[in-house]
Amino acid sequence: MKRLLTENLSYKLVSLSIALILWVSLLNRRDFELKEVVKLDVVTGSQMRVVNIEPEQFEVQLSGQRKAIFKMRNSLKIQNLAIDISRRGEGQFEVLIPFEDLKLPPGIRIVGVRPESVKVKVERRNP
Repeated sequence: MKRLLTENLSYKLVSLSIALILWVSLLNRRDFELKEVVKLDVVTGSQMRVVNIEPEQFEVQLSGQRKAIFKMRNSLKIQNLAIDISRRGEGQFEVLIPFEDLKLPPGIRIVGVRPESVKVKVERRNP
């Protein structure tokens, strides 16, 4: 048994080292996923005001390299996202969330958004 372990020991150590290096390099290349909650800001015209927005935030699922995800998670949170409805009049609207406007660090991409739209109720300001 001892002979089996010590025979060609240098080859076995080199093989083990190569296997460890490959394992570590593949571990770093695997994409990780992260879910973040983003708050919505509604931009209206000067004569209008937002009465209700439902929901007020949405969940975005991000994917990217492990290092990029952890760097973003530890350093800065995702900013609020603005929805511009200043060209619309009074009423209730269903607006698609412009998630492509999110400013993300390089190497991170959006995998999913939930919900994809929000309901916004707008009315005229009282003079």
